[in-house]
Amino acid sequence: MTTRNDPLGSLRFVNPLPQKLWGANCSLCDKPQSRWAILKVTPTPIFLCGLCILHKSEWGKSNSPAVTSTVERIQATADRKFEMADGKLTRCSEADDVLGVIILVERTLARSPTGKR
Repeated sequence: MTTRNDPLGSLRFVNPLPQKLWGANCSLCDKPQSRWAILKVTPTPIFLCGLCILHKSEWGKSNSPAVTSTVERIQATADRKFEMADGKLTRCSEADDVLGVIILVERTLARSPTGKR
């Protein structure tokens, strides 16, 4: 469910921002690091940064084990080490990369011809 305090109820409406809009202020943390927008749920797009989506939104909190698992799998397969503190990503660019993988997998599975996740 999308609420005023947490505009992210699902990844279904989250889309990457065009490059010309990168750096817009995030609607949750107000830092100029947005790379994502929620579209079609509200009259105007809501700009968000990867860190807020993964760690501050209700979606991020309820999917924390899946996010952690995705981070671990990316680190293992890509031989890449992410900066983390207290089990959370600390760099917005790394959060954007992880979120991109999650969204790509979610949308690919949603379009699967078998319909199975």
